[in-house]
Amino acid sequence: MTKDLLLCFLLSFVFIGPLYSLSTNDSLEYSKIQKRAVELNNRKGVQLLDSLIENIDDINWKLSLLQEKASILRVLGEFDEAIQQNFEILSIANQQKNESLINMIYGELGTSYAINQEYDESIKYIKKTKPYFLKEEEWLLLIKTDLNLGEVYRLNNQLDSAQKYFQLAKDEHKKYKNEITNKTEYDLIEGYIIGNLGMVQKSQFQYKDAKVNLTKAIDLLTPFNDAYSICFYLTDLAVIEAKSGKKEYAEKLLKNAYKSATEQQLKEQIRDITEALSIFYEEEGDYKKALLYEKEFVTYKDSLLNKESIQKIERAKHNYEMDKVALEMELLDQKATFRTYFSIFSFSLALLFFILVIIIYITAQKRKKTNVLLLHQKEQIALREEEKALLLKELNHRVKNNLQMISSLLNLQSSQLGDHPAVKAIDSGRFRVEAMSLIHQKLYQKDVHTEIEIDSYIKELVLNLMYSFNNEVETKFEIGRIAIHIDRAIPLGLVINELVTNAMKYAFDGIENPRLLISLQEEEDQLVLKVIDNGVGMENTTSTSTSFGLNLVNSLVKQLDGTLTYQTDNGTTCILLVPLT
Repeated sequence: MTKDLLLCFLLSFVFIGPLYSLSTNDSLEYSKIQKRAVELNNRKGVQLLDSLIENIDDINWKLSLLQEKASILRVLGEFDEAIQQNFEILSIANQQKNESLINMIYGELGTSYAINQEYDESIKYIKKTKPYFLKEEEWLLLIKTDLNLGEVYRLNNQLDSAQKYFQLAKDEHKKYKNEITNKTEYDLIEGYIIGNLGMVQKSQFQYKDAKVNLTKAIDLLTPFNDAYSICFYLTDLAVIEAKSGKKEYAEKLLKNAYKSATEQQLKEQIRDITEALSIFYEEEGDYKKALLYEKEFVTYKDSLLNKESIQKIERAKHNYEMDKVALEMELLDQKATFRTYFSIFSFSLALLFFILVIIIYITAQKRKKTNVLLLHQKEQIALREEEKALLLKELNHRVKNNLQMISSLLNLQSSQLGDHPAVKAIDSGRFRVEAMSLIHQKLYQKDVHTEIEIDSYIKELVLNLMYSFNNEVETKFEIGRIAIHIDRAIPLGLVINELVTNAMKYAFDGIENPRLLISLQEEEDQLVLKVIDNGVGMENTTSTSTSFGLNLVNSLVKQLDGTLTYQTDNGTTCILLVPLT
């Protein structure tokens, strides 16, 4: 959820950092391990903290380590573990009657439950902190607590309660102004209070008050360069201005928000703003711009967390399997019923002709009803098959996205290694991943989800490799319009990737006009792939048949039940023969 991140940002003002720390000569080594665990901020860091917790007897230090562990777990998204860890800390704090620690853990629990979208539990624990802040006269923390309560209510779509707590935070902000020494944070909190209040008022169609509060919030937060929150407020303000007829001003606000979100690379804000721009231009009749922003909205929507989509796919698959089993059982029951009626009919044949006519009539009527039912069931099966195809298309899209992410990680690793010898191996792995990613991209872009048009795939694959090697090689394609199943397309694409990569690396040293021909034709009952270059020839290159790339090619050729031969005459010709069946 977009607003969840804003919530975490606000909550982090109230509940951060452990209460205790130890630094003695006797525990210097343990302190180094603790520091290292916090720096790692990952599962390895959690393991380091667990090893310390088992070996430390000092209760205060142990509490500090437990809090560090809970904080890392929450950052990693392991909310259930983080909540369980905080309850363990809360139990120890209650035994010690440590009010400060108890209230800090209440806040941590409120944060974890809110991020996990368990809003009722979040509200319960955040409310527990208010009496302590009142007693200790922690006015700024009290204001932030009511602000956070309002935000959780807003996320839970309880707008009246949200408005109540935002208004309460606003009143407290004014009341305790002279008691708060941190004026910078005072102004920042004021911007969040009235900005969030304005968002609630906008949702409740209180446009006049919402406009005043959103405008003031933007003015207050602009000096702090808080693009994250300002983008939210600008978008809601633009919607209000558009509804009041100020179309040009609304468009300007949306474009300002879009520019800011793009510069800061705020993906969730870009998603929401492009959706608002698409709706705005559609209402204005500018369908070209509306479509442009709609496409960008869909792109950013697909690139964000897809946990919910995957769960829907799994549920749909489960429901489909259950419906299929139920249909098979129903068909078996119908067959059994039909056999029963047929037996009765045969037995009655020895009796009166009149009874025979009656039985035939009854059977005909029931068969008519059965046919109607079967027709309906057939339509249902066809609909489910269509849904299955859509889910498969979505799955190919996800696989493509995941492979592209792996390719990007390999590319990033390669760029960081500089001149390290491992760079070539990482780049080779990246090319192979991109070859498989391109297959899945072709699959989800077409209505057929098991076969691809090999001509466009090979051209795009080879041109991508040319771009990666930055070689000015004259490339020619002679490829027929052939559709190949994914089981063959993937190994075939990897073979082409290896052969072209090998040519780019080794074939053209000293060649003035390098040329490369890729040919794929269907001849009789087999596919004939040729990769021809005018390079120095295989016997003159530094590549050997024992290299990983050529070993991979040989393995893939066996997988295709094909044969691969090489000819060296004014260059190298690689010929792969693959049976069609």
